[in-house]
Amino acid sequence: MSDATVEIEIDKININKIDINNNGIDINNDRIDNNINNNIINNKPHNGKPITEIETSPNGKYLVTYSEDDHSIVGWDVDKNQFKLEFSIKISDQVGHIRISDDKRLAYIYATKKLGESGKIKIYDMNNDQQIKLDCDFGDYYSYCTFNLKNELILYNNFNRDYVMRKIILIYSTRTKNNKWKCKKLCEIPEDIEFISISKYDKLYLFSNNSIYEWDLFTEKSIKIFGNDEEMKYSYYYNTSDIRISGNEKFICMRIENKITIYSNELEFSTTSVNVIQLRTLIIHPVLCPLLFHLLFPLFSNIPNNEFWDSIMKDCRELCFGHLKQHESPKEFLPNNIQSASNCAFGILDGDVLKINLEKMISNINSLFKYYDELNNNNNSDEIIDNWYEYYNNNYFNYFRVKYEIYEHLNIHLFNPYMDNIHTLFKKVLSDFEEKRKLILIQNLIKWEINNINYKEIELSVFIKINVSSEWDLICTRVENFNIRENIFLHGVKLLNFDDIVLITTIGVFIYHFSENNKSISLRYFYYMESYYRKDLLRYYEKIFSKHTLPLPNYDSFKISDEWVSYVKDNKEVLLTYGVELLTFAIKEYKLELVDDIYKKCIIRFKEDLRNNRMFLSIITSTMPLLTSE
Repeated sequence: MSDATVEIEIDKININKIDINNNGIDINNDRIDNNINNNIINNKPHNGKPITEIETSPNGKYLVTYSEDDHSIVGWDVDKNQFKLEFSIKISDQVGHIRISDDKRLAYIYATKKLGESGKIKIYDMNNDQQIKLDCDFGDYYSYCTFNLKNELILYNNFNRDYVMRKIILIYSTRTKNNKWKCKKLCEIPEDIEFISISKYDKLYLFSNNSIYEWDLFTEKSIKIFGNDEEMKYSYYYNTSDIRISGNEKFICMRIENKITIYSNELEFSTTSVNVIQLRTLIIHPVLCPLLFHLLFPLFSNIPNNEFWDSIMKDCRELCFGHLKQHESPKEFLPNNIQSASNCAFGILDGDVLKINLEKMISNINSLFKYYDELNNNNNSDEIIDNWYEYYNNNYFNYFRVKYEIYEHLNIHLFNPYMDNIHTLFKKVLSDFEEKRKLILIQNLIKWEINNINYKEIELSVFIKINVSSEWDLICTRVENFNIRENIFLHGVKLLNFDDIVLITTIGVFIYHFSENNKSISLRYFYYMESYYRKDLLRYYEKIFSKHTLPLPNYDSFKISDEWVSYVKDNKEVLLTYGVELLTFAIKEYKLELVDDIYKKCIIRFKEDLRNNRMFLSIITSTMPLLTSE
């Protein structure tokens, strides 16, 4: 096989595919060795010895635990959030890496007592207690293994040959007979690119030149998901830097040392970047928390514990085996090796497995947010500082307020969490179609009033009660003006969360946000549509709003609302999402001042972070042909 070549572009990494049948690498097929013992001694997992390693299957159906002192691996069915013993293996090897698939195949990388024998792999089918054989086996130097959602085995092997480090990815199809798996794909990572990890979604994460890349093992496409101007040193083999990655189809959450970055696959953009302490502001957001917490929580393995974590983990954690001495005193660190499943997470704490109810934990987080909200309503900053987690001074509290407002922008435009509520409102309006001039919405101690003024304007007012028996106090008012001649009527309104409402009118769908901190109402979303007749509204719902995401704002939404134009232009995340549509509108309408303003905004955002904000340039480049023709 010829020497590996490498071509690294600004957002692309090329991985070399290897011919499996002619790879120039020596293959060793080890003999099958049956030494499985499915008995638990004295009804105590691992003989009561400390647990040092855990791992869940890709869909959270199985959990495996390993005890270094007992030299044993135990498998559990946790699909129903209950521990059901499946198997136990007594081994003499030193396990370094362990994985289990959703169809109960176990793989682990180990070292023997013999000098130089390390990085070997064993695979068992625990359905029939048989060892699995690989048709393409390097014998040793394996350092990473995982199963994807299709239960295929993926291995990473790095070895030195002729003073050249070879880094090989092997993908095995497990749909074979006779306990033998066939290698379906073989790839080689260039020598100067460092391996990080592989996800269950077939994503390979790599480090090169102070940047992190995601490479799809099957489409063979790569994107850069993080870049840093400061020098970073990373080596998987020597573990020189702490990089942890957790992702799904929509988002990639990265913890690099003590900094968290969230990357949007949809926008191809890092949406937010905070340190571990600041991230608390994000995870207590009542809507973002359920959407991101399953990805974020595993990144907190073995970080220092504090009152904040104690408060949100209260009454939602339990030691699974209880065979070790338990201490009631607070723990210095969070559990190690946190693994997130469907509705729960598992971690290692004092040699035992800690099971964490994620739904209860999220409920505690939301309660904490409501508690903050109640204190904030009382305007008693001293009480907030005394009771809220680690508010060392008013500056941190102000930081929380600002960050919460920023995450509200992300909430609507990036995460689309409200579509179920929007669908419900559409169906209600369609079933009771009526053109109204006034709407009232009351939720607890907050009241929204929406009025039609002279058939041309929409007036929104928010009132608050101090308590149930008090009078309504007007907090703020907003009047929406439109560049149209048609009369405007109201169809219906619905609360989306504590602070947001969706409003359907004869000219479109609006989402408004009430900021109690700033005592203001702001427009967060607008899609123009004429719906003076029920059949028109039904057509818009079926073709556009019946989907799972909000549609991009249309041309006329910018044309009739100057406020909407200003909001999109001035907000970083929203400009990235809707910037192409806004710039297209500005070019077609010959609004040269707006074109220039959008261009300058994009350049400024790009210069703020040259490595990670390149997508702002695409707003300009994608509209260049239109600008030239116009």
